Amino acid sequence: MTGRTVNLLVDDFTPGTYVREGTTLPYAYHLPRHYNPRHQYPLVVILPGHGMGWDGDNIGVQIAADIPATTWLSPKWTGTREDFIVLAPQNRRVGATTEAADMVALVEWFMKSHSIDTGRVYASTVSTLAWEAMATQPGLFSAPLITGGFRVSTDQAARIATDRTPIWITHGLNDHLLPVAFGRDSATLLRNAYVAAGVSPDKAANLVRYTEFGNNAFSEPDYHAAFGPTYEDTSILRWLVNCRRQHG
Repeated sequence: MTGRTVNLLVDDFTPGTYVREGTTLPYAYHLPRHYNPRHQYPLVVILPGHGMGWDGDNIGVQIAADIPATTWLSPKWTGTREDFIVLAPQNRRVGATTEAADMVALVEWFMKSHSIDTGRVYASTVSTLAWEAMATQPGLFSAPLITGGFRVSTDQAARIATDRTPIWITHGLNDHLLPVAFGRDSATLLRNAYVAAGVSPDKAANLVRYTEFGNNAFSEPDYHAAFGPTYEDTSILRWLVNCRRQHG
């Protein structure tokens, strides 16, 4: 108790609630310290896994349990002094379709309520929510990172491909919760969908990137937590923040 005070980045997030059609969606967000409403900031949306969904008494678990949300507050991780706005919703565990609709509505409302560079809206996720959200609203994200996530469906891949969003998927070789085949299959399904949408195979392979991490890439023996080695690879985060959507 007499030691130096530790500044927990989690405590710097502001909790909020978004109400849609009578239901409440908890979320947390972080604005730059010197937030200027006349300046447009890139937005990073952190989508939680099922285990971080809203259970009525776990506000903030989506930013406290894992590193992705707080990472964007630290230049030593992002490799840039650029400021980011971070939005981290929880899901309500009511099914992917409804959860995705709620999340899309929250992101669109938040973008209108804050000074966001609409050409730089990113997502980082371990959940099924990203696939359904991108399928529901192609073009919602400028680029997502899918770390140790579920398998995209053929139908979702086809709808996502209509926007040709760049995507980077990562997975642990020995993921004990979601088999590595989920990551491999998602990359294949999406590349095939992009080709079917008129993209050349070479360009599809560049738009849909896939990285597989062996056990030695993990600092802890939780091989489902692919966000760890993903975020430690600064080239992946640099790729993400350099993705820009052109409007018009």
